[in-house]
Amino acid sequence: MSIQPEFRPLAECTAERCKDLLGENYAAAYLHGSLYMGDAVCGVSDLDVYLVTKTPVNEVLRQRILKLEDVLLQEFPVVSEVHLALHDEAALRDDAFARFVLRYNAMLLGGEDIVRRLEERGAARIYPDAAMAKGRLAFARSCFQDALAGKQPACTGPVPKEPCWAARKFARYFVVVEGAYFLMTRGKFTAFTAEAVLPGLREEAPDFGEELLLAERVLRDAKSANLSGEDFLRRIQPFAEWMFRCMEKSDGGKI
Repeated sequence: MSIQPEFRPLAECTAERCKDLLGENYAAAYLHGSLYMGDAVCGVSDLDVYLVTKTPVNEVLRQRILKLEDVLLQEFPVVSEVHLALHDEAALRDDAFARFVLRYNAMLLGGEDIVRRLEERGAARIYPDAAMAKGRLAFARSCFQDALAGKQPACTGPVPKEPCWAARKFARYFVVVEGAYFLMTRGKFTAFTAEAVLPGLREEAPDFGEELLLAERVLRDAKSANLSGEDFLRRIQPFAEWMFRCMEKSDGGKI
């Protein structure tokens, strides 16, 4: 993946500032979220960075990282928020799902690829297969039900107040991301991007062409699609619930 040009200065500056601030304790910075996906919207999207340190940091340094978030936002108002999440290497070694996300749904922004090194040294690795998809199904269903009920889903982070941007966030998470997990059960997962997922869904779910076309419209130009998050969820609900049923029926093994 390549970072959109308008966000590249922010991403590069963030990597350098984090490295300078953490000093010898700096290990890696991974970019995830919309900037990684290549579909960020100026003034709407957040910068999401997963920082890895060699050892746990003290409270003073944590406060400096929080301050850096504010400084970066002031200097680069191209995003709406800056999130720098601190994790030490030992915690990452024990968190196989975090390493799965960083391997398949993030890019190394700076430092060493800690995920690869940890797994080469024996840390358990999760693969994008039917077992992975089925194992998180209860969480996925809970998130979708919360969204339908007007609650913030655990998977999305803050939902934008602007209706069309809420629809766009839901399109990414409940069509693209959940679609990627669905494709894992069919042995056809390649990436978490819309460009990879939507063609696979059209092939595997031909009865839901209208819902997939709607999601594509919302992702391409949310303002023109002119749908609220609530309306979008209602219209894709049959498709999302169909995917969940299919994942539930998968045997949960590697494909």
